[in-house]
Amino acid sequence: MDTKKIEELLKVDIIKELGLEGLDTESKQSIIDDAGYVMIRGAWIRLFEALSDAKQKELSDLLEEDPENIEAIIGFLKKEVPHYEDLIKEEVASYKSILLAQ
Repeated sequence: MDTKKIEELLKVDIIKELGLEGLDTESKQSIIDDAGYVMIRGAWIRLFEALSDAKQKELSDLLEEDPENIEAIIGFLKKEVPHYEDLIKEEVASYKSILLAQ
């Protein structure tokens, strides 16, 4: 997927595009939570796949030792997967593309 398409998809309001504005707040939040979970899960899979086995183990250890240490986790990702932000954007855009195609 090209950069322009990714940027367009990142701006899409899925609730609006799927015609779900009329849902109650709780239902909308549930949809957003579920979509967020799928996107985050997909991004983590892609991040792990971008790492060597040794680096996967290192990240796993970091996450187990101190999962709240966001600075250390982001620092690790910046060092080991320099394009990690682009990878995450691609995953979000890909998921939105799938939702919009249905």
